Amino acid sequence: MAKMIAALFITLSLPGSAWAQMMVIPAPCIHAELKAVSQNLFDKYGEKQTRQAISAKGMVFMLFENADTGTYTIQLVSPDGSICQLDSGTAMEHLIGGPEF
Repeated sequence: MAKMIAALFITLSLPGSAWAQMMVIPAPCIHAELKAVSQNLFDKYGEKQTRQAISAKGMVFMLFENADTGTYTIQLVSPDGSICQLDSGTAMEHLIGGPEF
């Protein structure tokens, strides 16, 4: 999981053309109120936002997770307000001291 997050951070920092070539969004993006989307993740899965990063292109990477169950959702919010769910799963791990490279 940590490697996936590190790869996503690296991808978000790439120049625009490289970003466009590498970015694959598995689910359609929606225009919705971010607060409502976040509330839905909490209501359905008990997930709370725990991490956030802003790319050079103004994209906001958001990680929501439930520390008790291990579920997580990764979303990307574009400057135009589109919210894209990049992935979700059930095996979130917390690494003490960060990943080893």
